[in-house]
Amino acid sequence: MSLTEIKQAIGSMTEEERFLAAAFLRVLARENDPDYRRLIAERCDRVAGGKISTLDQARRIHSALEAEGL
Repeated sequence: MSLTEIKQAIGSMTEEERFLAAAFLRVLARENDPDYRRLIAERCDRVAGGKISTLDQARRIHSALEAEGL
């Protein structure tokens, strides 16, 4: 598929499909990024070490972010 065909396909997508395609492209862009891989490894290590948030903490953080419009 050529770049022109890809652009046309994206142009004909729904907003939701474009959102999912953009998310997929972000995943592809990050998958070989050593800094991102290091960050993910550090987060996995924290979780494995028991340093996780409770569901109530996550809800409070989510509510605070929503209140800020994020």
